[in-house]
Amino acid sequence: EVDLDGAEEAFRRACELGDELGDVAAVAAAARELGVVDIGRARALIVGRTGHDVLEFARRAAAGETPPEILGPEVEGLVHAAAARYQRSAELFEQLGDRRGVMSSIIALAYVDFALEIHLFGSARRVEEIKRLSQQMHLLARESERPAAELQMLYGVHVFARAKVVPDLALSRGEQAYHQARVLGDRSLEFALASGLALTHLELGEPEQAERWLDAAAAVATD
Repeated sequence: EVDLDGAEEAFRRACELGDELGDVAAVAAAARELGVVDIGRARALIVGRTGHDVLEFARRAAAGETPPEILGPEVEGLVHAAAARYQRSAELFEQLGDRRGVMSSIIALAYVDFALEIHLFGSARRVEEIKRLSQQMHLLARESERPAAELQMLYGVHVFARAKVVPDLALSRGEQAYHQARVLGDRSLEFALASGLALTHLELGEPEQAERWLDAAAAVATD
């Protein structure tokens, strides 16, 4: 439960102030968050129609209906608005040379593109396509920044896979990201990944492996 009206008002004002002050970074970040608000509104409309039961949408998709037909014009309008905001955000971050900012907007655009299939069918293939967008980051990032960009993308796939209950993908990408976070010295991601891996193993009924990863998370937190 979030205050979408309050969030929209705050980030709209941030965009206005950023434009007035010529603060491109603030405008880029606020535009991205306004896209998140649009997607939040779209999700609220869908849940309001269906509760959390998406079987009706799944049946319609299986019958050959397109996403715009399934979602309806109001939801489709919000999705298009979010995509436009993410695109603007990516362009502004690229203008600034902020590769991580660009990547965050690219991931958000990928979510807009693939969200329906992911939510209806839990498609691991589509989740993996988000990772393939890292190739775009390789064109934008300097050589020294590529390991960090790849780490962020692996972490993104791990989170998506956990949310959509694709445990084998969550474990494989989570472990890759955890080891890369250790190499790069990113302790916050190292902690988040160890915790996520512990929860994934616990959900699979594997308490010994879960305890091992929980110990790893505790060690990072202690440090």
